[in-house]
Amino acid sequence: MDIDDLLVRAFSAVEGLGLPLAIAAWIAVFAAVIGMAIVLWLDRSRGVWLPAVLVGVTALTAHILDFAVTLQMSPDLELEANPIWRIVIDTWGLPAAKLYGLTGKVLLAVISFELFAYYLVQRERLFPQRAQGFNDFWRSFGASHSEPCLVRWPNLANFFAFSFSLLGPFFFYVAFLNSLVNDPRYLRFPSMVVALAAYLGILVASYFTVTYGEFKRRMAG
Repeated sequence: MDIDDLLVRAFSAVEGLGLPLAIAAWIAVFAAVIGMAIVLWLDRSRGVWLPAVLVGVTALTAHILDFAVTLQMSPDLELEANPIWRIVIDTWGLPAAKLYGLTGKVLLAVISFELFAYYLVQRERLFPQRAQGFNDFWRSFGASHSEPCLVRWPNLANFFAFSFSLLGPFFFYVAFLNSLVNDPRYLRFPSMVVALAAYLGILVASYFTVTYGEFKRRMAG
């Protein structure tokens, strides 16, 4: 059994959970947007909004493009594979499913904006006072803000905020691949699973290099 077969089975299992899962998923994203808005409002940090807005706008563009291509290729959403979206289609019908999908994608773009702003705010507090090189920096990153333990939870939150906020651009590839569903060229490109794995690897490498690079820039300035 290959990865794509496992993905199909996983999607089927999720779809079997029914409407409560679809409702819970939307509410969870909406609650996350509200929660992060409160966190950022209480913090009121400066200098993070322009980069965060750029991330949010990029994510919104990618999500809306994916939404539009999906409707163009399958106006009745018959070809839609997302199990949660399929639940809504089968339960509430096409108009409600379109609204569900659109609002969900807008909320994901908003949370991308918020999480990137949070990453920028939080990393300043996790920077060590000094570090001699890349390895010393990451040994010291967040050390003064965590109790001695196996996992530095603020560091993990910082990594998650960076990685999740930058998932949006991947949907440009999703939209591109979806536009080729009925085209023989579809098989020439990496599958969603392979492409996502590669993209996540790039995000991990980017987190370590970008965060350390900003620290070096601050120290030089």
